[in-house]
Amino acid sequence: MDQKNLWGELPPLANVRTPVSVLKEQASHLTEMTKGVLVGMVVSVVWKSNLFAYQLVIRAPALNAYEADILMIGYDITLYPLRFANIATDGNVMLCDTEEAFVTQIETVLTSEPVRKIVVALFERAHAAKRLHAEMGNTNPGRIASLGRGGR
Repeated sequence: MDQKNLWGELPPLANVRTPVSVLKEQASHLTEMTKGVLVGMVVSVVWKSNLFAYQLVIRAPALNAYEADILMIGYDITLYPLRFANIATDGNVMLCDTEEAFVTQIETVLTSEPVRKIVVALFERAHAAKRLHAEMGNTNPGRIASLGRGGR
């Protein structure tokens, strides 16, 4: 007797775009736009034990790898709805039912005035630190804290 396929038709499996991949795309855009002066990163975090949770972070390597937390997401195996926390501004947590709603929330946060101020401030300080290191011949721009302190 032939075994019957009880799975039925599955949706296209190769075209699934996970929320973390959306965040990684945005992190890469920031790194490219700032020519590496600022580095967008997505890090795995613990939010609730049953969620895949990630945080979007901006790192300034020239400022002793200073990091600014921007937003956090958490979702279960079904992806949506996902929990979205706007860390950079008000810390509010909301649910996004679809990828479109999620992308809209990311855009709202990334184009917000508080996040713009963070990006500009980090970029200006990190760019100045890189110039200072170059002028001093320092080949390790991540060690700005050692300047004027005789090293550590």
